[in-house]
Amino acid sequence: VKTYEKREKTKEATKETSLSEYTLRYYEKIGLISNVQRSDNGHRVYTKNNIDWIIFITRLKATGMPLKLINQYAQMQREGLSTRRQRMELLKKHRKKINSDIEFLKENRNVLDRKIAFYKDLEKNK
Repeated sequence: VKTYEKREKTKEATKETSLSEYTLRYYEKIGLISNVQRSDNGHRVYTKNNIDWIIFITRLKATGMPLKLINQYAQMQREGLSTRRQRMELLKKHRKKINSDIEFLKENRNVLDRKIAFYKDLEKNK
């Protein structure tokens, strides 16, 4: 299992997750990240599973899922297979919201496209 020692952790884990060291510690503190191992000198050591999980939760956050819901998902994940249906439903509900957001953005883009076309026509007719 690939791990990231303290010296590499700050550089490598933050690079791979696009999160600051402060954010990694905060996510651990609020329970989004668990099972972070410690080296003999007490520094955090992130496994590939930790990194993969962190990337997944950053994707959820990037798509607009509030930390509260991500934390609920994380808690269910720690509870194991018995919560898989609830986790799937939570993700399906979030996907539905994302699809709605995408449609909303497309509508707004179309309005902008029409306005840009209007200004281009004005420029041509000078």
